[in-house]
Amino acid sequence: LKAWLPDFADTGVIDFYKGDAGTDVEPLAALGTLTMQIIPDSKHYFDVHHASTDVFEAINEKDLKNATAALATMIYKFADRR
Repeated sequence: LKAWLPDFADTGVIDFYKGDAGTDVEPLAALGTLTMQIIPDSKHYFDVHHASTDVFEAINEKDLKNATAALATMIYKFADRR
């Protein structure tokens, strides 16, 4: 995966880590499904997460676009593997 990092330069992805993909997808991972997650900058993660301000309108548009692009790129890269 490290060889793919240049393809993610415009998305803010700086590294890939092997490990847990989080509670939301644990059941899929337990079945052997490949899972992944975006790990946001934790400095501001709980500014809105699980707070009364945790609404769609509070999402940083640039961060949402970057995360969407990163996930779409990863899906494409895996689908295109030979």
